Amino acid sequence: MKNIICLFLIFCSCLLRAHQLRIRIIDTATSISLPGSEIKINGIDTLPRKYVGDKQGKAIMLKEVSVAGTQATRDAQHSVHQVKILDAARIRAQGAVNLTDLLSSQMNVRLVNDNVNGANIMVQGLSGQNVKILLDGIPIIAGENNQLDLNQLGLSNAARVEFVENAMAVQYGSNATAGVINIVTKATDGNKPIEGNLSAFYETAGKYNVDGLLGIRFGDSSRLSVALGRNQFQGFSTDEKPRSKLWNPSLQYSGNLRYFKDWKKLQLKLAHNQFYENQINKGDPDPGFLYRTTNDVEFITNRFNSVLGLSGELFDKFKIDITNSYQHYSRDNHEYLVNLTDETRKELNHADTWFGSYAFRGNGNYRPQEGRLAYLAGYDINLNRSKGQHIDPQGSSMDDYGIYGGIGYQVVPSLYIQAALRWLHNSKFSADRISFLGTRLPLVPALNIKYDIVDLGSIRLAYTKSFRAPSLRELYWDFQDANHSINGNPDLKPELADNVTASLSFLWQHGNHRFGLSPMLYYNHILEKIELVDKDRTTMEPHRQYVNVAMVYQNITRFYTYGGNLGFTYSYKNIFSVRPAIGLLIRSGSNSLNTIYRTPEANATVTYNNAWSGVTGSLFYKYNGKLSRFGLNAEGQLQDRSQGDYHLLDFSLARTFATKWFVTLGVKNIAGVTEVEQTNTGNANGTDYSPKLPVAQGRQAFFRLTRQF
Repeated sequence: MKNIICLFLIFCSCLLRAHQLRIRIIDTATSISLPGSEIKINGIDTLPRKYVGDKQGKAIMLKEVSVAGTQATRDAQHSVHQVKILDAARIRAQGAVNLTDLLSSQMNVRLVNDNVNGANIMVQGLSGQNVKILLDGIPIIAGENNQLDLNQLGLSNAARVEFVENAMAVQYGSNATAGVINIVTKATDGNKPIEGNLSAFYETAGKYNVDGLLGIRFGDSSRLSVALGRNQFQGFSTDEKPRSKLWNPSLQYSGNLRYFKDWKKLQLKLAHNQFYENQINKGDPDPGFLYRTTNDVEFITNRFNSVLGLSGELFDKFKIDITNSYQHYSRDNHEYLVNLTDETRKELNHADTWFGSYAFRGNGNYRPQEGRLAYLAGYDINLNRSKGQHIDPQGSSMDDYGIYGGIGYQVVPSLYIQAALRWLHNSKFSADRISFLGTRLPLVPALNIKYDIVDLGSIRLAYTKSFRAPSLRELYWDFQDANHSINGNPDLKPELADNVTASLSFLWQHGNHRFGLSPMLYYNHILEKIELVDKDRTTMEPHRQYVNVAMVYQNITRFYTYGGNLGFTYSYKNIFSVRPAIGLLIRSGSNSLNTIYRTPEANATVTYNNAWSGVTGSLFYKYNGKLSRFGLNAEGQLQDRSQGDYHLLDFSLARTFATKWFVTLGVKNIAGVTEVEQTNTGNANGTDYSPKLPVAQGRQAFFRLTRQF
């Protein structure tokens, strides 16, 4: 409590230096200020939307740019896909250090945490294997359990996060049944010879983070940027054990290097991203050795990707986007015997696992300026390799090849239809059972329709079929430690899925009042769904039956998820805005004999801008209802289990000083949630055993300070 009070007093004292910022929009052709283009900003996030003035001085809204899912830069409003933009202002207001923090309050999203394997995402009731996560449009290689640990995806260098809420299997191949998340990193605008920022973050859970960005301009056509970050977490636990933590302590380093060279209408891009994490799972003193020794396990993760890309207008009205990349992921597990009397240690076991992926992607799109037709064609090649004690000591490989093409047609000014096909081939699994239109050809189709309702909004409809082969991790992974028993399954079959989404974005204005309505519906039907399910513990060795996590990969013959949400928006001038939403997820399938399981959810975001002080207050709320899970009974048959419901509530205050200083402070998880109950998780030695699942790190205060230059 003292930490929260101190942070609040520091922030309030800064208010005495309040300033206002005025901006004018300049016509680059004439260097003359556009009439009515002045913007007054009292502080960070004071504008819920971005406004400028047109030539008559009338206020108009600037559109947010979308990259993910369109294969060409288009604004989110005109994209044929349903795209949600979470910009830098939202990231700062939430005090979001990583994707876990940012997405925890989003609709249709559920996070599942593990103290070793991290935070995994679930979208539309589908687990993280069905969600494609990108960094600047490049797919990120998955982690240990074929899902990305969102705690490792930092946002210190993020300009925005794009969330495409419908299947993208044609453009991005497998793992995109439930949508695409794209992290877009910051880029210097090139107007100054040198520019950048420095930032520091503190959270009372024991998090100390620093990061910075430096951009250098060379002439008129070349730019270089370097971003570095360090995140330290001291660990968190709800009980007073001598050494062990519910959330393991970790140290992370990240780096990003990018170089851009403009040549006529083309741009060359060179990029390298590096990530390192050292996570320690500390053991408690062993009573068998008079509490003088214990066992610690270090998990060392290294991840990097190198990118060479070329994009731009190659010929008149013909644009290309070509990217070649190599990604590496490795994790080394070191088990030590620790002498607690003198803190010396001796290594007992060492296991390492690595994954490598070569990715070659390219597409070209042609759209005559005055024509109604638009054409898209591309290729997508992924060569995957793995080796290690937890996968296959001899090494394994799996390759995916794809060629896709599409046509868009502007039927009338308000109606746009886009159809696309993808041919695919997997080196281990046949895709012939897709049988497009009964031809037994491995083609997956996609159809998108967008209809504009005058100037009030848009209706979007989408259908996509997708095919996903089991990954190397799902087939061969074997992870055993003091808290985990997770096994792959070499007998897994590929998934075949159908996804349908329908959404409406409706916005109108009356005087200074703006109203919005955004309903969305989705339906997923998957054959042979691959899922990580709970083991029946009676089939395990007696001394292993009490591990916290005991799971194995299994196919679910028929699996369904469907549901929707309804969102509402109201804002008054630049002063107040509120965005509540409610939703319902329904899951069913052959595992539950088609029994229906319902999971309600709700969220709300409230923002208030105080013109006198320049402070912006933000409130973020999310309710996650009871969720069905999956497990095996003693006969090896699939059965359903459940995870309890919980509420999350965050509050923050933000302020800009002298146009270059940004300050945010707040409280996360005001409700103080830490763990939730599970039910019917299997027996151990003939008794019910229901380990709790970690959800959040209790009530915590945070403070962020950023300086731009």
